[in-house]
Amino acid sequence: MQKKRVHFANLCYDVFTTKYLTKEKKMYPKPILTTVHKKSKHLTLEERFLIQFLHRRGSSPYAIAKEIGCAANTVRNEIRRGLVEYDFYGRIYKEYSAQTGQEKYLSNRKNCNVKWKLLHCADFIRFAEKRFWTDKWSFDASVGYARVNKKFPEKEIPDTKSMYNWTNAGLIDVKRHELPEAISRKARKRSSSKTKRKIVLGKNIEERPSEADDRMEFGHWEIDTVVGRKAGQHSVLLTLTERKTRFEIVKKIEGKTKALVRDAVKEILGEYKTHCFDVFKTMTPDNGLEFASIAELETEGLQVYFAHPYSSYERGTNERHNRIIRTWIPKGKDIDKYDEWFIEDMEDWMNNLPRKILGYKTPAQLFEEELDLIYRKTA
Repeated sequence: MQKKRVHFANLCYDVFTTKYLTKEKKMYPKPILTTVHKKSKHLTLEERFLIQFLHRRGSSPYAIAKEIGCAANTVRNEIRRGLVEYDFYGRIYKEYSAQTGQEKYLSNRKNCNVKWKLLHCADFIRFAEKRFWTDKWSFDASVGYARVNKKFPEKEIPDTKSMYNWTNAGLIDVKRHELPEAISRKARKRSSSKTKRKIVLGKNIEERPSEADDRMEFGHWEIDTVVGRKAGQHSVLLTLTERKTRFEIVKKIEGKTKALVRDAVKEILGEYKTHCFDVFKTMTPDNGLEFASIAELETEGLQVYFAHPYSSYERGTNERHNRIIRTWIPKGKDIDKYDEWFIEDMEDWMNNLPRKILGYKTPAQLFEEELDLIYRKTA
């Protein structure tokens, strides 16, 4: 049965190309005939001739599909695509034509290739490269900012993944090793056992109100220190991060002692005067001894809650910002060498960077909005 089918399909091919495509025979090379249809493959010209023969003989799509070895819907779609009308003595007939089916198939194949979007995004890529080199914006920040503010037509803005794919392929003016975190991320290793410190510095984070956990209320801060050189007495950075707006305060202090940390926090609170306890409701430091005296600042308006030992993930927002600081001040660098202007520029950059988690708004924008609400209530 299979040999007859192949012989007939081959004969149809010869008749078809001789009668209709004598000059264009090269467009339809003679197929290598097989007896079994390969799954997930398109129909061949041989199989289309067989569909034409069986369809004109009155076979159903199911019977044709069984003969070819494909799905019945494949045959139905092919017949629908290759139907032609012709007039026979005033009467209109519809029949499937293998020639029409093949021509439409080849025409559709020309339009099914993936369009290379890179060529249409040249203006945006130049914008993203400039932001990367001058403002140290990530590609995601550039993509989100451009979409939210409609800087370019939507079809000219690629997604973030495409930007990184083009970077890996060397198609834009940023190399993979120049991305801040492309090659620095490592699998997190956690030990099964943890050493518990017996010293209790204050209230535990488990007592912290739920409003601070769900980030729905403004005024809940995480606090930590960033160390440069560890040998000897050197300056450190005191960092405070507001959980809702991701606003960052960075202050350079002369050392990592509990007295200096306490005085620096008091100075920051004093900048907001009568509104300080509306802006600062809770603080969550780690169990470092430099925060041993911070509980002395507790009042009815400000509460301090200490994270568990060796649980930096409980202050994940602040830790994430500390990693960003490390792109400006690498580990082991002496912080004394960085002046106040440099620290302020770094702080401004962090607070004016569009964030995906904030709908590509900046922490500074959201922080100012919260301050406006506080001052209106007390006006």
